[in-house]
Amino acid sequence: MLARRAFLAAGLAGLAGPALAACTGAGARGPSAQPGGAIVPPAAPSADAEALQRARAAAAALALAADRLAAVDHARARLLGDVAADHRANLAALAAAAPGSPTPGSPTPGPSGSGGAPRLAGAVRAEWDAASAALDDALHASPAIAALLARIAAQGAAHADLLAAAAGVKAPGPLVAGAAPAGPSAAAAPPPQAVQGTLPQPPAVAPPSVSTVGPAPTPGTPALPPGARDALVVLTAGEHAAVFAYGVVAARVSQGRRQAARAAWAWHVARRDLLEERLLAAGVQPPMAAPAYDVGEAPSAAGAARLAATVERRLAALAVRAVAATDGDDRREAIAGLVDGARRLAAWTGRPETLPG
Repeated sequence: MLARRAFLAAGLAGLAGPALAACTGAGARGPSAQPGGAIVPPAAPSADAEALQRARAAAAALALAADRLAAVDHARARLLGDVAADHRANLAALAAAAPGSPTPGSPTPGPSGSGGAPRLAGAVRAEWDAASAALDDALHASPAIAALLARIAAQGAAHADLLAAAAGVKAPGPLVAGAAPAGPSAAAAPPPQAVQGTLPQPPAVAPPSVSTVGPAPTPGTPALPPGARDALVVLTAGEHAAVFAYGVVAARVSQGRRQAARAAWAWHVARRDLLEERLLAAGVQPPMAAPAYDVGEAPSAAGAARLAATVERRLAALAVRAVAATDGDDRREAIAGLVDGARRLAAWTGRPETLPG
């Protein structure tokens, strides 16, 4: 983790000149003298405070880098402007999470460069490294801070995908926290069958009822506190609806996007199964899928793409809630789902989006 953060600092500094140095130096304090001449060392910052400081420094540097690239790369100025706006919004959210903490200074712009694919490729790596650092910090932060950092990590991964596409370079692989395994793979899953009928309803936020009579817990399985249990039950119900929805999307979307819809369908099947197994192992009866999710007429190809984006958007809100309600491996899985969903959302819409939650 130390090496990753060191590399992140170097990468951001390369893109934004002195930006990182201007941000990370704020708020440093030395030992203070007490009456009688005793020297009292300053209190060590909390893990949350350190994580917030890292995230704010990264957001300030990345916003500056995107602004500088937008000034010289007019063909991609809109995308870069949206990315910069996301980072400024993240700065505001991070400041609100730590009221009274020092605000990063205004970085001094370095040379702007010539723009184009080489500079965009550097931005892809900087976004990815910042997302990786936020992901690592989210695993060990307090619930509210973890949810915020997980959203920032997911957004950064989506930024990297969009910038990679704009630069014509290969998108990064899975964003993995520490040595944890990546999310469920959809590569070997069969394609969905065409679904006849009407549009499914996207995942509902209202929690389904939890059965008080569940299976016997698996020995050695970590227990689920009530808040974590409820969040995972709701997320499982959302995945049931997502599986249904993507069946319709795969049947209705344009031919060029059908493979992506099938891969997403298979991913949601794997994620639903994983959640059901976790609940059963903890002695919780998973929610059942509804017979159908009917909200009207079947969509056009464009409407199917919008439905896919809506499903990912709503599931993101449920995943953020699960991040805040869980810890350990359960939090790691919730973050993995949030990140993968944010990347699919960006692929469906083609633009950065502020994640709900």
